[in-house]
Amino acid sequence: MARVLYPYNAEHEDELTLKDGDIITLISKDLEDRGWWKGELAGKVGVFPDNFVQIINSDETPKPPRPDKPPTLGTQNSPTASASSSPTPSNG
Repeated sequence: MARVLYPYNAEHEDELTLKDGDIITLISKDLEDRGWWKGELAGKVGVFPDNFVQIINSDETPKPPRPDKPPTLGTQNSPTASASSSPTPSNG
């Protein structure tokens, strides 16, 4: 993966338009044209100048927050449990 450092406007059909902060999924860094890499951005595959991006680790990419684990069975209150468990006074 690579993070875009500088904006770039595509000049040809096979190029990607880049905006600062975009995250590109790298497909190939070994192209015939030196200085160009192939990647995917927003569902489009194309080439872009390699000096406009910085390689990042996958753990640096923004990820959506993970949902909390659902409660395990047996931890919820039973509908038959009564909250009024205080002892009743006996007459006597």
